[in-house]
Amino acid sequence: MAVVEKAIANDPYSAFEVLDSMTKNDLKTARDTALYNLFYVEALHKMDLYTFNDSMIERSEQYFSKSNEKHYLLLTYLHHGISYYDNRDFLKAIKYLKRSEQMAEDNQEDNMKYEIYTRIAKTNNDANCKEIALKYYKMALTHCDTTTNKDDHAHCLNDIAAIYENMEQTDSFKVYIRQCIRMRNGIKNEADVKTNIGNYYLKTGHKDKAKKYLENALRTNYEYETAKIIGDMYASEDNMSKAVEYYYQSVESRIPEIRIYSYHKLIDFYSKNGDDKRALDLSERLNNEYRHYQAINASEIAKYQADWDEQIARDKMHHHTMILACTIALLLVVITTFIYLHHLRMRRYKNVITRYITDLEQYKKTKNELNALRCEQQQNDALITKKMFEIQTLQQKLSEYQDDKQSSSNWNLEDSLMNAEIVYHLHNQASRGKAAADNDWIELHEVVSEGLPYFISSINSKSDLTNKEINICLLTRLRFIPSEIASLTASSPQSVTNARVKLLNKIFGIKGGAKTFDERIWNLPRPINDL
Repeated sequence: MAVVEKAIANDPYSAFEVLDSMTKNDLKTARDTALYNLFYVEALHKMDLYTFNDSMIERSEQYFSKSNEKHYLLLTYLHHGISYYDNRDFLKAIKYLKRSEQMAEDNQEDNMKYEIYTRIAKTNNDANCKEIALKYYKMALTHCDTTTNKDDHAHCLNDIAAIYENMEQTDSFKVYIRQCIRMRNGIKNEADVKTNIGNYYLKTGHKDKAKKYLENALRTNYEYETAKIIGDMYASEDNMSKAVEYYYQSVESRIPEIRIYSYHKLIDFYSKNGDDKRALDLSERLNNEYRHYQAINASEIAKYQADWDEQIARDKMHHHTMILACTIALLLVVITTFIYLHHLRMRRYKNVITRYITDLEQYKKTKNELNALRCEQQQNDALITKKMFEIQTLQQKLSEYQDDKQSSSNWNLEDSLMNAEIVYHLHNQASRGKAAADNDWIELHEVVSEGLPYFISSINSKSDLTNKEINICLLTRLRFIPSEIASLTASSPQSVTNARVKLLNKIFGIKGGAKTFDERIWNLPRPINDL
């Protein structure tokens, strides 16, 4: 089947011969049968042949609808539509062709879209929906490569010109027919082009030119529609004997309206000339045409397409609306989750700072009580032992907040610094999530300069630091935890961590993490140059 599928596009006759030679033994599965039916009908259509029975393509459609093979289902819709077109059931043809158009939206094959659009255009043109036909012919042009499909492009241009000529839009007709002539199209299309030009000259009163083009068209490739036009031309000249010759030819047309028209002309001629027997015979044939004739309801066909396009547009809009709604909902969930997690993180930081301040206050109070006991030279050893135990316990708690887990007794800080009012004030500020004021920093610098006289000169000995960087160094030296430093400097915890890493390199000339910086700052007793 793969060989047949490949041959259909380039040589449908050879594909048809292969298919015709197959037997039931070659069709082992239901899929093989479905493909056989599809390719058989497609090959017929490629050779411009047709069948009155659509049972083969219908069975293929039923199979591929269930198997969900979209490419072949698209082809069955297309060729089912063509079958209905060939049998002049234009409404059913449009229904199938519109389905194939919808499925072809995601198809990247220009040849497929060209064939679908031209088939929809032809059906609308024959159904007298000229404006819709023009729309689809022009869509087909955008999917036709003028290099590899010159004949198809020329056919399309000629069909557009024919519609404009039929609508008596002369200027547009001339534009497209000239483009078509420049394409140097093939023999069959050349006859169509000459017919259109001859018909144009006939309508504009240039009968000699019209006759030249129309008779030349018949010699190039026989067209029944052309014969009907020439018959009308001779009839207008009262040369009915010549006109009758062409009317007899045009009654073989595939278009029932042309056959009916030609029969009327022939019956009228023979009735006037007293040949009642021939007129009766032609009348019986005409009656047979009417018995099988299906009137075309152009408005119904146009309405169906308008309703279809409107429904497709609504479906697309609904789909886009749903995607937009889902995107917005997802975005709201992400934002809400981010806000909630941020709130939890900030509450956790605040709780840590609050516990730290509480324990720090208790430590300060206990130390003051111990100092008071010592100053009063109380001899209550039991009470002193108890307070010492409490101090050790609190030292252990405070050490848990420090990255190095060092007890406060090993912080290398005088009590005057630990108990300074500014230090206590800044701890309280941090617990409330507030940044330190300018006066707070000035007072802190004064206290540190007095308690650690070499500290500030030491950190400035290697590089110039910003005020914020100096403040981070001071707070780190006084054992403020990172969350407190972030609050007091109006920074995020992460930016404080980044600043400590940067300061490690600026002050000490080494690379490492924030913890390494803390350890260096905690153990800084004198100017770095003296280390």
